[in-house]
Amino acid sequence: MLSTLHGHLSFGSMKMKVSVMFVQCLCVFFFFPAVLLSATEKEVYEADMIPWSGYWWPSRLGGMHTGVGYRGHPTVLQKLEGISSSQSAAVTSWYVQNFFKPDGEAWFGLCHAWALAAAHEPEPTRGGYFVESPWGLGIKKHF
Repeated sequence: MLSTLHGHLSFGSMKMKVSVMFVQCLCVFFFFPAVLLSATEKEVYEADMIPWSGYWWPSRLGGMHTGVGYRGHPTVLQKLEGISSSQSAAVTSWYVQNFFKPDGEAWFGLCHAWALAAAHEPEPTRGGYFVESPWGLGIKKHF
């Protein structure tokens, strides 16, 4: 039983190799079609809430402060300053120091804040007024 067959394989391992190949063939011919049939049955899932789309406010443009990529002036922060005089300068300087990066990457922005709101808040569907100041739909989506 342990004699070599042409010096490469022993007789015992040849039987073992044939047995393994036989089992593999059985699996392919009998079980694979069942796997294919079960793969054609699709399960459909739907999210309870679908996040809404919005603008990521690229830091390179600094649109909340400069108005670039927005509708010019008054900017979002200028509108905020108009309704809240006590914290307005602090908010604007904080934004400029932390998020306005003219030399930054083009893709970097406030998408993390928008994504959080889009996943946890109902989508705003129309503009409105806040402390007698008009706020368009775009601004509401970003605050």
